[in-house]
Amino acid sequence: MKIFYWVLLMTSFGVAKSQYVSANIKSGITYGSLGNKNYALFPQQNEKLAAPTGFAGLSISFGALKFHSLETGFYVNTLKQKRSGVPYNILGSNPRFDSELNIQYFEIPVMYRFTTKPGIYFEAGGSIGIQKEASMAIVYNSTFVANEVDGWDATDQFKNSMGASFGLGYDIHLSNHINWHMGLRYNYGLTDVKGFDNVGTDFSNEVKYPDYAPSNYRVLSIEFGIGYYFGEYENEID
Repeated sequence: MKIFYWVLLMTSFGVAKSQYVSANIKSGITYGSLGNKNYALFPQQNEKLAAPTGFAGLSISFGALKFHSLETGFYVNTLKQKRSGVPYNILGSNPRFDSELNIQYFEIPVMYRFTTKPGIYFEAGGSIGIQKEASMAIVYNSTFVANEVDGWDATDQFKNSMGASFGLGYDIHLSNHINWHMGLRYNYGLTDVKGFDNVGTDFSNEVKYPDYAPSNYRVLSIEFGIGYYFGEYENEID
């Protein structure tokens, strides 16, 4: 509920001060992973910590001054992380397993944007990630267990997140009211997203998990969008 009120406050401020409003449809590709220093405990594995996925959503921009605007939105995003060659011990052998983690979450960013007259923009702000669901799949490969797949619901193992976001891109004005843009945005998670294990124990429990290390999102997005401007935007770009 606090998240809702925070976004509502920022949106209300933008509407009150805006000279134009833009409604945008966005989609693109994300390339993200979970940062955790304990991954270094397995130097033998062939890690591919990030895998490309997609996102889509809507955003609203409020322009208060020339070249300055505030943007917020609502996106459906997925983080996919793959690891291969992870060692585990079984009957004294040295087998490996491959894993794939999928986390689907709703993202609510609030970004300040500065746009130059040629259309290049720079943006910075923050974002909130509200987790929807998570799943894990593991494939075991060894002398005793070959290509056995094990999967489970991992939703409780991860929590909501907050992060800092930075980006740049380019706007192309197709008319006084319609523009198309493409850009890059990097989101660095500032909060630990680890939740609880399968028996309800917090991962930060030092007794059960002495090697505990916080995990945070690190996501790079390539985004494309088209927007429609309401108000006096056509006068602002003269």
